[in-house]
Amino acid sequence: MSEVRLPGRENDTLRATRLFTRLLDYTDTIEQVGTQVRTREYIETPYKGHGIIDKQELLRRVMGSVSAEYYWGGSYAGPHHLMWPRKFYEGQGLGTRRKIPMHFRSSQTLRVILPRDLHDYLHKVTEPPLAPDSDVMEQYYREQEQILHLYSVVRYHGLKDSPMTHEQKEHYRLLRLHEELEKLEEGQVGLLPDTELLASLSLHDARQILRSLARVQGLSNDSDCQMAFFSEDLPWAA
Repeated sequence: MSEVRLPGRENDTLRATRLFTRLLDYTDTIEQVGTQVRTREYIETPYKGHGIIDKQELLRRVMGSVSAEYYWGGSYAGPHHLMWPRKFYEGQGLGTRRKIPMHFRSSQTLRVILPRDLHDYLHKVTEPPLAPDSDVMEQYYREQEQILHLYSVVRYHGLKDSPMTHEQKEHYRLLRLHEELEKLEEGQVGLLPDTELLASLSLHDARQILRSLARVQGLSNDSDCQMAFFSEDLPWAA
């Protein structure tokens, strides 16, 4: 069992204590021992291939450990870094590659916007995830950057003043996407979508896939939001 582990600053102590006390009626994952609320057993962090954290499954497990009746309150704490704590990613001993772990940690697909209650509870009932080796982190960040570039291509706004019709502009963006895809090597760590798959899609569908990987996702109490979040498992990232 663990003592209360507070993810925030010292002035968050009272709020966290009140949160965990409220949650006692909604979960068996924590328990009260004297004046303290302790974790009975940590929720195991799931991983995909190459040691990459499984974001959807992690939050499915964390939220699933609490009664569906509980409302996750609190203002959004800003993007939660799935790879925590920060000090584990300072790149000590990597020399000129020392920035790689922090770039990896800050990837859009490794952050998620959560209600404050959920953010603090996650820190309470899970342990820091294992970090993949530096080569995997570097490749993951490289693929994230490639996705951001492809997303900028399918959203290209440089045609704003062009006399082309909407259909012509979309066709131009699709041609540019195909040109960029031909330059890319296939992904190695399960983040970059299969290039042949992307090339076979309509611009709209390719844009939707790239959008889901280029932006930090959010998770709330809203059922539609949850359905969208948990349905976005990547078919090419087994």
